[in-house]
Amino acid sequence: VTVKKVYTADPDHFRDHLLVRMLPDEIAEIEITPLHGSAFSVSQDSSSIFVIKDIERQIVTVSERKIRLLLSCFSAIRFEAYLLPDQIPVDFDSSAPSSRIVISDFEGISHELKIYTRIKTGEDEPDLFNALVRFDQDPQLMLVNYAYLDLLIRGLETYIPAQ
Repeated sequence: VTVKKVYTADPDHFRDHLLVRMLPDEIAEIEITPLHGSAFSVSQDSSSIFVIKDIERQIVTVSERKIRLLLSCFSAIRFEAYLLPDQIPVDFDSSAPSSRIVISDFEGISHELKIYTRIKTGEDEPDLFNALVRFDQDPQLMLVNYAYLDLLIRGLETYIPAQ
């Protein structure tokens, strides 16, 4: 059974748990409200010219290499599993995400990830490895490893070149 999960006739089997199926050059704009730091947006035109704006919508100079790396992260965000209703903490507040990302393509299709800190029932400290994510308007919460979200929930300061 395990072998079928790795070796399959379906060449796209690895995409089953992908959240955003956009390649970096298909992303027209992202807006990031990070866990810590300043919110920002990145837009690119069809010639891959980037415009980065801070929370006040002022244009900011940012390392293009870092922005290209950021955009590449969107083609690999995977979720581990859907949470069952009994796995969602009783005091979970869906109106207060700790971070938010909106990704739009050139055809106007957009996706939203609302990211919540996961605190398991009976524990006081946040989970170090997994976050809860609501993708678009899906009513079910997903469990997503922070390895996929790390660069995406950092503030604008992370991408500004050192002076």
